[in-house]
Order: sequence, then C-alpha cells, then structure tokens
Amino acid sequence: QRNLDSHIAEANGWYPTYDDWGWARVVIPASSLVNTWPYFQARLMQEAPGVVKRYISPPAPRGDALAVVFPSKCILGSIIVEGPMDALAAAGMGYVGVALMGNKPGEAVLDHIEEIVKVYGDCHVIPDRDAFQEGAEITAKLWTRGVRCTLKSIQGAKDLAELSPERRKILIS
Repeated sequence: QRNLDSHIAEANGWYPTYDDWGWARVVIPASSLVNTWPYFQARLMQEAPGVVKRYISPPAPRGDALAVVFPSKCILGSIIVEGPMDALAAAGMGYVGVALMGNKPGEAVLDHIEEIVKVYGDCHVIPDRDAFQEGAEITAKLWTRGVRCTLKSIQGAKDLAELSPERRKILIS
C-alpha cells in the first residue's frame, strides 16, 4: 500500500521470514565499512499488538551500519532517510537510499554516509515529518564535513515511503 518496489528490495538482499513468535517480517541487511559482524533489521510486516516490536536487530553493536538500497537503473544521487522503507522509496526514484535506522547518527555512521555521498553525489536529507530538527542537525554535521546536501521537509505524510510516487518526485525536484 506504500507503492514500494519489491523487486528492488529483493535485488538488495531483503527477504521475508517469520520470527520466533510467528510474526511476518522482512529482513533488511545492513552495509558497513568497519563492522566485522553482520547487522540487519527485521521489520514487522503485519498489524500486531503494541507490545510487539516493529524492528528487531541482532544483539550486537550497530557500529556504522546503514541500510543502503540501490536502485535498479541509473543512479541520480543519494537520499538520506530515517528508515529502510524510506530508503526503498528513494531507490524506487533512482537514488541510493541510505537509511540511518534512527535519527541520531553517531560519528561512525556519519563517516559511512560521507563515503557513500562521495561516490553517488547529489545528496538530499529527508527526515521523517516529526524529526525535522534532527534532520537539520544531520545536514549541518554533513556540511561541516564538506558534504553538500539539501534538507527537504515532508508535508502531508509521516515519511518518504508514505508519500505517493508522484509526491516523492515533487519533493525532490
């Protein structure tokens, strides 16, 4: 219902599973420059009681892990977002989607983002609607590192993935 491309997800190594309690999840592998252990997020894919966590990750430090999603065609640049579904939406628009898996990245995560943006350029930061201040802080930190990026504000939706494909394109233009 969010108009996300399952073929892009599959091409980036995402796969469905059930957790130990029988809840349907999609496993989203993470990318790292320095971690020596694998990291992932397993996102809940169905309605569940509030006590069921939306995301499950391994009991290991996150380090510099990011959920990076590559588009299936040419790359137009990079979009930094909060969650993996937003990164999938960005990839559907032709951008490398870079999900922070939160909105307060540490220095190791910023180092990783910097390396990605050096390669793919044309950087946009699109925080969730309720985390615009955090997005501004991320943008400022990237600018102090010499990474030029544009901060975009979500209107009428919670995040990039909730916008229609048409409204995503308008936001980037």
